[in-house]
Amino acid sequence: MSSTRLAKLGDDDNFWSMGDTGPCGPCSEIFFDNGKNFDGKAPGEGDTGERYIEIWNLVFMEFNRDSNGKLSSLPVKCVDTGMGLERMCSVMQEVGSNFDIDIFKSLKNLMSKHFSEPNDQSLNVLADHLRAIFFLMAENIMPSNEGRGYVLRRLIRRAVRHGYKMGSRDPFLSQFLTHLENDFKEDFGDDFLKFEKIQKDLLTEEQLFFKTLKTGIEIFEASINDTDGKQLDGAIAFKLHDTYGFPVDLTMAMAQERGLKVDQKGFDKLMKKQREGSKSSSMFKVLDLPVLSGRIGICPMPGRFSSFQTNFSSITDWRPQLVITVAQFFEMEKIGITSFPNDLRAEGVEWMYFPVSDYGVPDHEQDRWANISNKAHKVLNEGGRVLCHCHGGCG
Repeated sequence: MSSTRLAKLGDDDNFWSMGDTGPCGPCSEIFFDNGKNFDGKAPGEGDTGERYIEIWNLVFMEFNRDSNGKLSSLPVKCVDTGMGLERMCSVMQEVGSNFDIDIFKSLKNLMSKHFSEPNDQSLNVLADHLRAIFFLMAENIMPSNEGRGYVLRRLIRRAVRHGYKMGSRDPFLSQFLTHLENDFKEDFGDDFLKFEKIQKDLLTEEQLFFKTLKTGIEIFEASINDTDGKQLDGAIAFKLHDTYGFPVDLTMAMAQERGLKVDQKGFDKLMKKQREGSKSSSMFKVLDLPVLSGRIGICPMPGRFSSFQTNFSSITDWRPQLVITVAQFFEMEKIGITSFPNDLRAEGVEWMYFPVSDYGVPDHEQDRWANISNKAHKVLNEGGRVLCHCHGGCG
């Protein structure tokens, strides 16, 4: 092979490690040249574009890096090889992008018919994310606010936002799963055994986000006019995350589309303040106001609190004077308590609802929570019963 087709790029590009510590070693990346009809420069000379596509990576596992950065020779060395399936398909099918291979192209064509204003970038996101969403849920990973569940939730919400950009104002992802079924069921039969449940759960998650998506986007658009043309205020990113369920990376992607960056330091500062505030908030002081969660019961005052299902079916028998529901705004319909049953009101049960964020009581809701807390203490001091149902943001 001619030396003109080799490029040594240094440790930043040609040394692989799994983290700050652990097995590591030099690597050789193999690129395919799609030819002069595609834009791009050779590796080491600039942006490779669609002309030069990395299709393979060989990692020569020779070392172990300790916490001080010292490299020690591994007793058993090996070669870790990884090939990009979609990239190899793009080479075999002589197209310049993963998203132009047959399986993605057919999926994009089917999805585009659903939208009034389809665009290629958003369809690429949907084609990629839809597949990831389905197979994550097939592994029993559900949308949540932590760990793998939060990765899934971010994928869903990013996909929903791109569908919104193309004109959709109603859930659509769960419908598109049927396209995946047609393409993948034969080869991945076991993953489709719970297909209907996955569809239903995905629809529920879409419905929750659609309830706040429109308002969140309007706040984002209005805030664009107040920027210096370079950066979106971290307080806006925090508000979108805290109140409207926008993962910060979604806000960053939206800002990037408008040529802006997000004030990450400002956002992180508010997140830290919120976390610290939630620890000291009266909501979480058991001795201040006992809370009984639908998931975990804490009963510091025996005999005056009782657990119940989210449909309130057992409240009448227990006969509390006050029921407080603490939940995130977009969780309310999922719980099924967007309105309190009239028959319970007729029984004299008072219901108070308090919206929270992922990390507790928002600063602008402190007075409201104080009023609810005072009401609960009044009922308790008069010998009555208070039941606090905590869901979603209460952790």
